[in-house]
Amino acid sequence: MSHDGGQIPPQREAELKLGTPGNFTGEKAKAQIWLSDCLLYLGVNRHIYNTDEKKVTWCLSFIKGGAAEIWKYGYVQSKTQENNYTSPSWTEFQTDFKAAWFPTNLKADAIEELENLSMIRDRKMSVDEYISKFKALVGLAELSDDAQKIRYFARGLKPALVEKIALLDTPPTTVEEWYTKASTFESRWRQAQNLIKRAKGEAPLHSQSILYSNPSPSLPQGEPMDIDKLSVEDRARLMKEGKCFRCQKRGHRSRECPNRSKGPNKNYRGQQNRGGGSRQTNQQTKKPGYKDLIKHIHELGSEDLDKFWNELDEEIGKNLDNEGNEEQKEDF
Repeated sequence: MSHDGGQIPPQREAELKLGTPGNFTGEKAKAQIWLSDCLLYLGVNRHIYNTDEKKVTWCLSFIKGGAAEIWKYGYVQSKTQENNYTSPSWTEFQTDFKAAWFPTNLKADAIEELENLSMIRDRKMSVDEYISKFKALVGLAELSDDAQKIRYFARGLKPALVEKIALLDTPPTTVEEWYTKASTFESRWRQAQNLIKRAKGEAPLHSQSILYSNPSPSLPQGEPMDIDKLSVEDRARLMKEGKCFRCQKRGHRSRECPNRSKGPNKNYRGQQNRGGGSRQTNQQTKKPGYKDLIKHIHELGSEDLDKFWNELDEEIGKNLDNEGNEEQKEDF
């Protein structure tokens, strides 16, 4: 009640400022997602957009730029007679929009995108990003057979991940299990890399770093390479391509390389014998490093490897600082 005895007018419920759908410019591949975003926003704000005209006008306000803006102009003109615009019904607008912008064969287009989705092509894509895109395309393609999903999913993963998953003692049998294993392997790799980097005083990897990240830029063909500076990823790539570690050419191994006697590998790691210094002495006093750790991991049997990962997870939970813990919370 107010002081003068009158009723206090009810407060108008505020509009929920969620993420708006963004401007639609006419990309047919994004039309369905854009309309879905519109439906979500209008649904939670139905108390504001409570008439067909309000809904249609709100959606039209986000159709800007490109071919879509030309379509909007023609659409509004088609609903205008003698300078009087008559809004279509909400159902009519959705039907008209779908007819104009939805792909004519959405299922076939989604399958084609699935066949082209690849972590090899998009080297910056993390496993979790790959899984999200894959799930969205599977839904559009209306795939229901798990074996078919697994074939598509494995085709787009990095070969190193596929090999690790396929060689498990108990390989996954459902696509959901493949999702879990792929994400887990990448997470464990990142955790191991971060432990190594922290021990060396280096900055940890970003949470989106991917398993076996991009190899370092290759030297020009024919230029000798410092073999002992090759990363694990470089070695794996050159082995897969059947190339020499030293000159990066096919047809021979590094020990048979014609460039064996020249190039920076002659005195690798900059350990030149200045002043008669002994290279053997330097090697004897060198502490175990990253390559030694990788070598031992590869030599572990399956049972010992499982123990290693379990102990590594426990160690990470004890020793990672707050920043590291926040990164892992975001990943999961």
